[in-house]
Amino acid sequence: MTKTQIDQYDMVLSTEKHLNDNAALFAANAPLVASKAIFSTKISKIATQVAIQLVNTTGLTVDKEAVRQKLEDKAFVLGAACCSYASANANSDLYNRCHFTKSDLIHFRDAELVGVCTNLHVTASGIAAALVPYGVTATVLSDFLSLVTAFSTVMKNPTEGIAKRATATANIATLMPEILDFLTTRLDNDMVSMSLSQPDFYSTYSNVRLINSSPTSVMSLTTTMLDEADQTPIANVAIEIVGENIHRTSSPRGYNTIVNLTDGSHKLTASHPNYETKTVDFTIVSGETTELVVLLKKL
Repeated sequence: MTKTQIDQYDMVLSTEKHLNDNAALFAANAPLVASKAIFSTKISKIATQVAIQLVNTTGLTVDKEAVRQKLEDKAFVLGAACCSYASANANSDLYNRCHFTKSDLIHFRDAELVGVCTNLHVTASGIAAALVPYGVTATVLSDFLSLVTAFSTVMKNPTEGIAKRATATANIATLMPEILDFLTTRLDNDMVSMSLSQPDFYSTYSNVRLINSSPTSVMSLTTTMLDEADQTPIANVAIEIVGENIHRTSSPRGYNTIVNLTDGSHKLTASHPNYETKTVDFTIVSGETTELVVLLKKL
């Protein structure tokens, strides 16, 4: 998100929290209750997009490359076994179909590698009994096919992740103005009715409604805590900036902002009774807001 969008999102979440914390004060105000419900629904939509937009696709790329490396290595070994058998039996056709250098395998496109490995598996399976002396067992062939299938699945993840982030970015650009317009034209007007009966509540609302655009010199961090399995927000995650005596708790939207951090490297620990504790490294750069998504695994 842009810095402006981060400031707007912080304001929107602060406003929702103030209304949630004081719901009893306006429970009898039907128009305000209705507006609050619509407001929270709109926030739920943008919160989903924010989570998608902030997820880093680097991890997906690393996972894919790790699987690809294993597939290339196994393909090279299986191909060499087939070539050894072909050479011993003067079968030039089989040799040519199974001969791949490591350079060949590295330079295949993802889809090409899947095709080559699928064909290699079919060929090797056809002469499986003859390949046993070359170290190719039924288990080797089965494991190789599983690896081909695994790579076929994971090879799309980085591209899909990038596409999802681009879509989420566009959706945020559409949804945020809608929320701000709803606040201005409806919720702000509904709140005026509370100004006399609950002046403190109304005054605080007016304050949290302000978009606090932090100066660019401030070095800050936004955190979003998500369930690793389904990417849903996790509330009440204990957040600690290790060694700096900074503690926070994630909001019902899994979100939090920490300001005035020093420039450089830091560590954050996230803990929750229902999830594995996780420590992640992050870097703060002067004049920028670092956006950190932490994926937690259920116990």
